[in-house]
Amino acid sequence: MLNPDIRAVDEHVYAVGVTRDDDRTVSEHTVRVPADLIEAWGTGLTEEPPLVRAAMELLVEHHGAGLPADFTLTDDAVTYEGFLDQLRLRLAPAP
Repeated sequence: MLNPDIRAVDEHVYAVGVTRDDDRTVSEHTVRVPADLIEAWGTGLTEEPPLVRAAMELLVEHHGAGLPADFTLTDDAVTYEGFLDQLRLRLAPAP
């Protein structure tokens, strides 16, 4: 299981350390949440860390160690077909 450590470093920019259950740091990333994504989803600043956490879980599952160190959540280099739909599902409130 992954345990992303998310720290805000600027507006819409997060430093994310990804660790495994054994508390060993696997990778460090700088993740940007684009304003258009926030506007489209109506996500406020207080809701960005859960968005980043869910995105990192999906992206690490998909890319493994190949995930870039610095990216924006909508970069073609990191997203994949169905990524945003899967992200919406992970963030949807339970029925």
